[in-house]
Amino acid sequence: MSGAAGARGYLLQALTCVLESLDWNNEWKNVTIESSLSEKIDIIWEFQNGDKRAIQVKSSQNPFSKGDVDRWVAELQALVVNDPTIQAELQLIGNIATGVHVGKNGDVLVAQPLPLSFPILIGSAAHQLDKYLANRTFAPCPAFARELIIEGLTTRLSEMSTRRATYQLADFRTQLQTWLLHFYVRATDNAYSMQCEGLFGPVIFPAKDYDEIGLRQLGLVCNFYNGGQRTAIIEWVALQIEMKKKKATLEPVHLIVDLDEFMEDDEILRRGDRFNPFRPINIASYQSATATIVFRLTNEYDAFAVKPGDEFQIKVVAKLADAVTPRLFRKLKVVYPERLRDQAKAVSMAVQTFELPADLGAACA
Repeated sequence: MSGAAGARGYLLQALTCVLESLDWNNEWKNVTIESSLSEKIDIIWEFQNGDKRAIQVKSSQNPFSKGDVDRWVAELQALVVNDPTIQAELQLIGNIATGVHVGKNGDVLVAQPLPLSFPILIGSAAHQLDKYLANRTFAPCPAFARELIIEGLTTRLSEMSTRRATYQLADFRTQLQTWLLHFYVRATDNAYSMQCEGLFGPVIFPAKDYDEIGLRQLGLVCNFYNGGQRTAIIEWVALQIEMKKKKATLEPVHLIVDLDEFMEDDEILRRGDRFNPFRPINIASYQSATATIVFRLTNEYDAFAVKPGDEFQIKVVAKLADAVTPRLFRKLKVVYPERLRDQAKAVSMAVQTFELPADLGAACA
């Protein structure tokens, strides 16, 4: 594991300590991350009565030797001797070698080592975050939403440590609240959206539009899968088509009842007797739903100028009921058909193109 990974482990543990400290019975006065008091201290709290609690966090992929631990304990012990108001603690993240004493070493507490495992460290921080949110009447959020919040808070904590600033309790709570409100909205939004994935295609072009008025409407087969533990509701799906500098938006207007019949009957688009009005799509937990949707330009009197052989991009955007903002599900590259399979038929399948990575060998290794 790299040095960067070790630093991330340190930050996750620092965040856990800071969140935990917000619910201590003995309220502290101020906190400093990466204290200038000593290079040996990563976090230090000062209490109203003048006492201080200082924690040094060490993380490593290699086992901590007895010699190293004894040296760090001696350095912290020297701080305590110089300032008896300090309660010093050494927190190790990783494995320890034989002979390392966990517990009180003189005036220094060597805490129970934590594994250098990001899932465990994130879980510990998420547990403290859960307690903090519950005590402050935040609505519950899914586990992976909490993890996204933790990642955001860890980044902010890293920025704070570079400034070595001291925060008063009230100021720190206000700062944390600001971060939480920012990340909470984004994380819960992403969490709900992340439960659904989609596969799209083929793209279907009505024959009546072909070579006459340009592109005005199209059909798209949409397959959504809900990987979450609650029913997902897709309120709407929309498309944005782009070619060179031209853009146009298409809105959902119909659901095709019988795709095979739609493919064979060139009168269906005009009659509309095999369509249902578009409605929200409900997908049960761990289930999929397929819908063939007809999309039309938001201004039905306009047409998107396109000719056979043109390549353009279709962006598929969907809005989930629990999400604050719509989500871009997929980008499709499509070639407008050179010719219809049969001019008497209602539709023509588009050719969908794909870009392979330049280094295909590495992907296949």
